[in-house]
Amino acid sequence: MTRVYLPSSAARLARLAVERGVGPAPLEAYAVTPALRAALPDLDEEGLEYVATLEAARASLRLTAADGSAARRIVLAADVPDTAVSAAPDAGVAGVTLSAPVPIADTASIHADDADAEPAVRAALADLASAALLDALEEHDLLWWATQELEDLLTLLS
Repeated sequence: MTRVYLPSSAARLARLAVERGVGPAPLEAYAVTPALRAALPDLDEEGLEYVATLEAARASLRLTAADGSAARRIVLAADVPDTAVSAAPDAGVAGVTLSAPVPIADTASIHADDADAEPAVRAALADLASAALLDALEEHDLLWWATQELEDLLTLLS
């Protein structure tokens, strides 16, 4: 199994609650890849997972901008079969493509910004090309939510 980090948005999270999974494939995701390990050899596994999560969080901004969701970065952490994961070098050293949908049962956790991050997220959404605005988002930690708390999170996002 491979732990992957799927970018999401509030609208996609609402679909997850109804459809009980993320799909259809192919799906954009991020993971601790051999390329990420080679690029950051001094980081331990936890540090590499954090970098992959941040990459997925940045990708979630594009989804949020496209669907007009609540101004929050949202990332799903899921465990998927190794055979469903392939490198996606165009998405960076942590980028992967999933060849199968991800059932909610395979989702380990949800990571989302709290309300304090909304001004910084809105600023980044207004200029997705600004490295300074994207970097400023990293001052805001993503909060951890259990998948059983999905409905509670959706209530907060509405």
